[in-house]
This record gives sequence, C-alpha cells and structure tokens, in this order.
Amino acid sequence: MNSSVLFVSPHPQDADSLTKILAEVAKPLVHARGFKEAAAQLEAGRFGVVLTEADLEDGSWLDVLELSSRLGVQLVVTDPWADARFWAKAINLGAFDLLVQPFQPFEVRRVLDSASAQRPLEKAGPPPSGPYNEYAAPCPTPQTPSSMKARIASWKS
Repeated sequence: MNSSVLFVSPHPQDADSLTKILAEVAKPLVHARGFKEAAAQLEAGRFGVVLTEADLEDGSWLDVLELSSRLGVQLVVTDPWADARFWAKAINLGAFDLLVQPFQPFEVRRVLDSASAQRPLEKAGPPPSGPYNEYAAPCPTPQTPSSMKARIASWKS
C-alpha cells in the first residue's frame, strides 16, 4: 500500500505545514498547485490518498473527486470554512473525510492514515430486478390513520 499523499492546493505555505506534520510519520507529500497538475501527478504516480482544497484556480474538489474515484484513490477535502453541511455533502458525494483548517497535526495524521488504509468503495449498481429483492428491508405493515390512532390510544392507556 502506498502511503504518499498528493496535496492539491494553490497555497504553498499549507504544503510546507503538511510536509512537516507528515514527516514525523514518514508519509511523503507531493504538492500540486491545481487540478491540471494534480491530474498529471495522479495519472503518473501511485498515491495512497489525495488531499485537496475545496476551491482550486482551475477546478474544484469535485473534479479531483471524479478523477481520484476513477483511479481508485481515496479523497479527503480541506476547507478553512468547512461546516457540517459541507462535510455531509463531501461524504455523500464520495469523499473519505473533511479536514478543517488550520491543520491540527494529530487530526491530519489520523484522517490520512485512515483514508490510506481504506479501499475506495465501488459505486453500487442498480439493485437486482425481480419480484423479490433480497437486499431491501422488509416492508412494514402499512399504517392507516385509523390504525395509528388506535395504536396511540392503546399506548396512553
């Protein structure tokens, strides 16, 4: 398993900070200043994880997500203004996690180690067709308003 990290960011000072944080655990960092440079690096090399800024001068984290997913590399997004809504969006669209800035050394190492240890999930295809779908949860008995009122009344007594 490759432990090197591709960091995609237009900010060299962040790359310097991450290099110092990751040097303590012998995890090499390669810095790409934008999406085009990151795409060339990803196509040419093997990385355990990609860490990308949300906003890039020549693209966005979604462009990096699409490419890293195609190549089977986990993606972690970073943003100085990250909030729970952005974290949920990133996770739901396929990112492994979100790192907030400024970078906290312990959290950076924890998230990147976890991401590099995980295999990216394959995109799920459509569920099997047919009258019975073994992957679906059983459908509960339908409730009508009158049956629900009766159940609530029984709980009160």
